[in-house]
Amino acid sequence: VLLDRPPPSQAALAVEPLSGGGRTYFLVPWKGRTLAGTFHASCGAEVGEAGIDDDLLRRFLDDLEASISGFDLETKDVLRVYSGLLPAKHVGSIDLALAEKIRHHADHGGPQGLFSVSGVKLTTARRVAEKTLRVIQQWCGKTLPALSGSPRPETPNPLPWSELEVLLERDTGAAQTHVRRLIAEESVLRLDDLLLRRTDWAVDPESSAARAELLAPFLAQRS
Repeated sequence: VLLDRPPPSQAALAVEPLSGGGRTYFLVPWKGRTLAGTFHASCGAEVGEAGIDDDLLRRFLDDLEASISGFDLETKDVLRVYSGLLPAKHVGSIDLALAEKIRHHADHGGPQGLFSVSGVKLTTARRVAEKTLRVIQQWCGKTLPALSGSPRPETPNPLPWSELEVLLERDTGAAQTHVRRLIAEESVLRLDDLLLRRTDWAVDPESSAARAELLAPFLAQRS
């Protein structure tokens, strides 16, 4: 959750609610504001297709208030809520699965040769991908050759919005080239991909609509 509050410290803090429960929250300074998390809830009535409801958000804010003195929070202090689905150990549980699962659907009445993987984290994705390939190669009766390292792609390094704005005024062509390169190289499919996931250009709701209107033509012109 991105809070419209100055960070309580210039370093990231780990705090525990007074209510206990073994939970730990992190308060991270981010562009003069506070990024706080993480909070888990069962993907049932509380978390549906509509996203995080107000009651769940209030519970999280109450927990934060109980974790750090003087950090009184209201719903209006929330600028953005970043949420997603994580695999749990059991249906209805908030205990996260600790290991990946590789499933061959044929073993459960599904089609031959269809494999699914769940429970992958960014930090383990490379290892799990290799493990999955070996499972598939074994099913095919083949041996996977030794894998060599591959070079990392260059970091896209999008310009801060303030610099892009200046560039749009002084050199529109250069600004267009920069944005179109991000769209092409970072697999941007939708406008919110560009504004919220590949960059932080629309993290502030007060300015996001105007910036979205300004950049929407870039996606329309990508073909």
